[in-house]
Amino acid sequence: MKVDDEPSGAVFADERTHRLYLWRRWDKEKPWVMFIGLNPSTADESHDDPTVRRC
Repeated sequence: MKVDDEPSGAVFADERTHRLYLWRRWDKEKPWVMFIGLNPSTADESHDDPTVRRC
């Protein structure tokens, strides 16, 4: 999967029951950072939830 060109996005399992990946890009000039979470979340490719907003 290549996410370099997309400022935000998400990849879901079948029927959108589980989100596999979620990304946001704030600045293309800065390096990537990864957060790993194990909590239920409602964030998707276009809407953040409270946990994502805190990152």
